[in-house]
Amino acid sequence: MTLISTMAQLKIKNLDVRIFDIPTLIYLSSWIILIIIFWSRIPLAFEYVICHLVLLSIILVWIVKPPQLKIAKFVRHYYAAAYLFIFFGFLNHLIPLINPGTIDQTLIQWDHWLFGLHPTMWLQSIQRPLFTEILQWSYLGYYFLPLLVPVGLHLVNKPEKIDEYLTIVLTAFYLFYFGNLIFPAYGPRFYLAQLHTEPLQGIWLADGIQHTLNNLEKIQLDAFPSGHATVIFIVMYYTYKHVRKLFWVSLPICVALLISTVYLRLHYVVDIIAGLILTVSVIWFVKLILGRNRLKMTTI
Repeated sequence: MTLISTMAQLKIKNLDVRIFDIPTLIYLSSWIILIIIFWSRIPLAFEYVICHLVLLSIILVWIVKPPQLKIAKFVRHYYAAAYLFIFFGFLNHLIPLINPGTIDQTLIQWDHWLFGLHPTMWLQSIQRPLFTEILQWSYLGYYFLPLLVPVGLHLVNKPEKIDEYLTIVLTAFYLFYFGNLIFPAYGPRFYLAQLHTEPLQGIWLADGIQHTLNNLEKIQLDAFPSGHATVIFIVMYYTYKHVRKLFWVSLPICVALLISTVYLRLHYVVDIIAGLILTVSVIWFVKLILGRNRLKMTTI
């Protein structure tokens, strides 16, 4: 068994437990417990429990009996990408049932306290169709930039960092999913809509992109903390630290994306600040945990 793998795993009594399995298993188990606690509020509680148990069981089967086919090993390694979309869809239904109400007014007050005005209102005064077009396209970076980091780590011969990166990204996703549950907020596009007298209009495809994203991202209570900001901060950290060329190439898109979250009226500035705090906390915590465990490198 060589040490040139992309995969770190914990060997526990011959079980194949990947480090990124742990936050996913904790997340699924936590939601099963939450659904049982709030059973009376959730019309399809039984179905949700079964769905979470099935997703959890798939991981446990892989842990006990690792797949052997190459394509199956690839799925085993990157299954969480599909899981994230499934979890995101569940939240759309579960958040309003478990924690009705929002904290938008509090977030609006915090933004106003920090800046003496509503940031989206100030940005409205300088908005231009060209800005809107550029920032709307930059916003799409959220969907592909995180995927480039593992590729970049392979290209610079640092495959051992991929599992660490995946673990940090997944932990961050799960924490801001729970953050959306604990602190549900719609964002300024809804709560400050009456103040936005100038509609956002692009030049070419910005309007179509926004309409498509609104249809795809059904969940609306996802403003605080900002998942977009959290993931992009992680991307910036990893590319700067390990794939410097990719960092400089992607930096303009990352900065534009962060600006777009407020310019496009999707987030309050405090959402972005919370995303930065979450990023720093997750990176520190995961690295601390991994530093205390000796992870054996194995082949795929």
